[in-house]
Amino acid sequence: MVFGKVRASFDELFAKIIGKTCPPADQLFARFDPSPEELKVIESSVSVVGRAYLKILATRIFLGVSSGHFSNVLVKKDGELVSLDHVSGKFEPGDDLEMLFRFVSNDSLVFEVLCEIAKLTEGDIRAAVAGIPKHEACGSTDGLADYFVGRLKLFQKLCSAPQPKGAAEAVAA
Repeated sequence: MVFGKVRASFDELFAKIIGKTCPPADQLFARFDPSPEELKVIESSVSVVGRAYLKILATRIFLGVSSGHFSNVLVKKDGELVSLDHVSGKFEPGDDLEMLFRFVSNDSLVFEVLCEIAKLTEGDIRAAVAGIPKHEACGSTDGLADYFVGRLKLFQKLCSAPQPKGAAEAVAA
């Protein structure tokens, strides 16, 4: 407990020296003092090959937003990961998904996690887009639901007709 407070104070001082402070975030981080048991849960959650992180990557792929990284991913003491970074989104024609699925073995955890997205429904997508506030800061949502329904249908197609084993090697050759 004492080490955590000393470290938080040191981190705060270092951030001030280099001009990288965010007082609300710094205060939250200073109070983040997980127990040894909580640390074990957190460590397994932040594994790059763990289900929790792969779900964030799969979601980013579906949305067509920034590539996978640990920046702007919060971790709670119970190991839940919260993704905050959904910037740099762009409309993709679908070839990005087709290429990705050619390189993912259908008997892998990655394939399983990607295909969890295919369990969404058109209604889920339309409800999510309808929930975006109608405000100039959010921009226009015209055509957005149809775009994501199209991506969902492609996910569903790619998950229902998985690539045979060895497809990645054949594409790379």
